[in-house]
Amino acid sequence: MLSAESPGRGSLRRILLLPVWLPAWLYRAVPWIYLGNGATCLAGGLFLPDPGWMLPYAVLIGTGSIHAAVRIARARHRPSAQRQATPRGAAVPEAVPE
Repeated sequence: MLSAESPGRGSLRRILLLPVWLPAWLYRAVPWIYLGNGATCLAGGLFLPDPGWMLPYAVLIGTGSIHAAVRIARARHRPSAQRQATPRGAAVPEAVPE
């Protein structure tokens, strides 16, 4: 177990939070990869020979992947001015009808 004084503490956190630079084609494909992964997990759950313990995991991973794909796609299509003006954790202001 690591103590508070050990030099390795926090190094994993720093590695996981480093930005990852992807090629443009791969960056655009990330939501589709998640969507395909989620659909494959959900469809694969139908064909499990003994779905007793694996089915809940397949459903959890499938719905989580589809949810992540939708969130990433929505975040990318959000207007950039609204993205920059909204601080993290704050509610997005709604448009006032005329």
